This record gives sequence, C-alpha cells and structure tokens, in this order.
Amino acid sequence: MVIDRSNSLSKTKKIFNKEAKTIVFNEVESSEKGLQHSIPIDFRKNVLQQILAHLHQLEIQSVIVEGGANTLQHFINDNLWDEARIFTTTHQLQNGKSSPTLAGIVLEEMKIETDTLKVYLNTTT
Repeated sequence: MVIDRSNSLSKTKKIFNKEAKTIVFNEVESSEKGLQHSIPIDFRKNVLQQILAHLHQLEIQSVIVEGGANTLQHFINDNLWDEARIFTTTHQLQNGKSSPTLAGIVLEEMKIETDTLKVYLNTTT
C-alpha cells in the first residue's frame, strides 16, 4: 500500500512489481488493473480513518507502517498504533528530520551491532 495523493508515482517502481497486489490511496482515480488497485480518498478530512476503513473492507487486519516522520506522527497522534520498533544509532546524523515522538512502555530492548532496537507497546489503546 502507498499513499500517493496525485497518483503520480512511476509505475516502474518496485512496489508495482507483479509479486503482490499494490493498493494506491489517491484522490484522482479508482481502478483495478491486474494487481494494481487505485482507491480514491478525500485528502481534506480523516485520511487515516478512510484508509483504515478501506483496509477493513478488504479484510486486512494488520499493517506495518513504514513512512516518513509526518505520516508516522499522524498514526501516533491519532492513537492508531499498537507496537513500535525504534532503532537508535550511536552515529551522529548531520541532516534529516527529527523522528516522531511517542509514549509507551518498552517491551524489549536489544543491541544489533552498534545500534539499539527498542520495542514499544501503546498503553493508551
């Protein structure tokens, strides 16, 4: 699944391969072409709720969100998460955006080479 408001991603991207169905949430097109499904939503209101309603209709019950800081923060702010996995590095990063912030309890913490992975549980759901 991908959120692409203008439905303008190049169809040569790997996400559009022939290995699995790809759902594109957009505001311009409703179509089914082979494994590519375009589903229109209204980007002026409750985008995540609309997406989750469509996924529920498709009987998709679990979603892993790999998004930018803005998308992730929207899921967090709307309390639409159960578990988060956060990697922290010892390397100083010079550029980029700040990571999203969340509150939860740490279920697990492990070292992976020089990085740390913490698994958080949402306690407000």
